[in-house]
Amino acid sequence: MSLASMAGVSQTAISRLESGTPELSEDALDAVAAVLGVSAAFLRLPAPHVQLLHRMKDSVAATAVKRVTAEFTLAFLRSELLAPGIRHSVRPVSVDNPDASARAERLRHTWRMTPGPIRDIVALLESQGIVCLRRDLIGLKVNALAARSGKHRAVMLLDPRPDVEDALWAIAHELGHLALHEAADAGQEDSADEFAGEFLAPHSEIRRMLRERSDADIDELPDAFRMPPAQFAVHARRSRLITVADYRRLRTQCTPPWHRDELAGPSRIATAVRDRVDVGETQRDVAASAFLSEDELRRDYL
Repeated sequence: MSLASMAGVSQTAISRLESGTPELSEDALDAVAAVLGVSAAFLRLPAPHVQLLHRMKDSVAATAVKRVTAEFTLAFLRSELLAPGIRHSVRPVSVDNPDASARAERLRHTWRMTPGPIRDIVALLESQGIVCLRRDLIGLKVNALAARSGKHRAVMLLDPRPDVEDALWAIAHELGHLALHEAADAGQEDSADEFAGEFLAPHSEIRRMLRERSDADIDELPDAFRMPPAQFAVHARRSRLITVADYRRLRTQCTPPWHRDELAGPSRIATAVRDRVDVGETQRDVAASAFLSEDELRRDYL
């Protein structure tokens, strides 16, 4: 049974509610809220405009995309209520064909990142104002997904299941979308991949490692940068840092096993909640301020 029929309102009214322009009477809004199990006051909040930047595969069902868009809408609303004022400064370049590698290099410099592999990419993104949350992304065929709302707010959803190399690659790829693209387009996935390769394994660092260890085993380099071998092979071969034979071998190499808990979990929202509790609010009060139960707060944000 549809939400409209369960609440006794028209489907048009539900569509307007979903788009952030509700035209419901107080009684109708109360009925919808009761069916959804949320406060009517929550439904009256203006819905943020959510801009997904990842070009979904044709095999991804439209219902899955709608579900994750709704998840982002809730994430933007509730993260602002739980931790007001979090803003990022990753502005996309305003050119049609950006140099993705150069953009990744500039961002590393702007963020004052130390040379070498990135050890905690989640903490890095959160330090730059990108809200990260763990969410189930099953059905979307991705391990991470980012969305923008306005110029200065971004949320990245991280699936907790993939191995760390796959997770790191997906996160860097989504960061590429935030840094490169103002809207979805046909060729953006390749440029996001190019950005991710340079962000995780700068060409200068690959050259340095090869120069400092002349006897270095090329097969160890993906592991050193914690990248999937196939993606590392494409990245390194693009600038002819490895031979064609090395490229072909790495493309068929399996990702070495890592412990899944090596990818640190998000903590920015949890820290903000703890700070509010430290100055006198109860956890129940904090949860209620974002129209959450305590269990929902703990499960989805702490």
